[in-house]
Amino acid sequence: MSSFLNRSYLYGLYQIASGSLLRHRLRSSLSVLGIICGVAAVFATLSIGEGAKREVLAGIRQLGLENIIIRRVQMTDNSTVANIGRFSEGLQLKDVQLLRGASDAIVD
Repeated sequence: MSSFLNRSYLYGLYQIASGSLLRHRLRSSLSVLGIICGVAAVFATLSIGEGAKREVLAGIRQLGLENIIIRRVQMTDNSTVANIGRFSEGLQLKDVQLLRGASDAIVD
């Protein structure tokens, strides 16, 4: 067996480590406290981030951004020529029937 796995070698390392911890109690305690504070800070940061993410997603759902609202806009004679490429004349009945056939989520 290698000397690293030798029981007496491991016991010697344990004695050195425990002796150092006992001799420097304040330093050891502060190190443990620092580790605990660091882990708590990471958990707090992740929790706050997750909570903010859920708040934003809930706000987006309340706005209804999954909805499409179609309104009819009356075009004046002056705006018809200028906007001929930007706007259609609206939905026809056949367009509505095609949309209703494509999705069950369409409501009046």
